Amino acid sequence: MICKDLEFRHLTLYMRLNSMPSQKPKVIVYMSDEVKQALEVLANEERRSLSQMALILIEDGLKSRDKLSGDRSS
Repeated sequence: MICKDLEFRHLTLYMRLNSMPSQKPKVIVYMSDEVKQALEVLANEERRSLSQMALILIEDGLKSRDKLSGDRSS
């Protein structure tokens, strides 16, 4: 048990040291439980994180209103 705990701590530390934080702007969104659950279902179906799925839906909405060009910026 101790060995597995140490492995987990090492992996967590490794991931923190080797992951680069995003320099992209951040937005906080408040939503109902119903909307969050629907977003989670969609994200799971497409094997994406909630953040990735929310960004895709926002981009699609902006494009449909001609407020964003067709190409996705990473």
